[in-house]
Amino acid sequence: MTQNVPQPDGQKAGKAIGQAASPADEQAASPADGQAVAQAAEKDENINASLDYYRAAAYLAKNYSALLSRKEELEQLAALGPVTITKEDAIAELSTIGGIRYDTEHVQSSSLSNAPERIALLLDHGYVESRNHEFSLMYDREVRELAFVNWMLSVIQTSMKERMDSLERGVFLRYFGKHLSLRQIQSLRKRHISRRSIASAKDRSVGRIRAELMARSGLMEEQDYLRQLMLDAGAS
Repeated sequence: MTQNVPQPDGQKAGKAIGQAASPADEQAASPADGQAVAQAAEKDENINASLDYYRAAAYLAKNYSALLSRKEELEQLAALGPVTITKEDAIAELSTIGGIRYDTEHVQSSSLSNAPERIALLLDHGYVESRNHEFSLMYDREVRELAFVNWMLSVIQTSMKERMDSLERGVFLRYFGKHLSLRQIQSLRKRHISRRSIASAKDRSVGRIRAELMARSGLMEEQDYLRQLMLDAGAS
């Protein structure tokens, strides 16, 4: 006697062995599902971007006093202009260092034992011009660095002026500018304030800088500076 065995549902069996879904199955997937996935991905991207901006803001805050010192140093160098040397300067320089730059000048002078001859050979091969070119490149780098430092300081100073309240600004200047501890800042306050409140104000001040950076992210003329800051801060 033959026993009747119930057959599995054809659609379920097809899915079980990896068959492609039917058009009806595709229609069953709601468009809202794809929208939810896209929204979740966008949310993750926004979170990562926010973290990058916070890291960059924390980097600026941590280096605030160093940036002020570097700005002063670079301004002094920029005011002097690029260094240049004359033939006489080159002779004095080579005489002092004993002509040890021969290999870097690509001059075959090892066979020359007489120092004046070696110096003369270097001068004939453009030593003065080469050194002045080096100094010019160095000056250009310093000028570009000064512009970048000024931009970073402008982000901080705009944040202090336009985004921080008086408590946040005061804590920021003392903690990041003068490197005082939270306890020292607390002792300097005329009105009593808890250390927790001071710590909160410090954190909020960094958040204000982050907000300023995010506001500037849409300015095309500041994109190069922003990208460089992100790299320096290890944010992206």
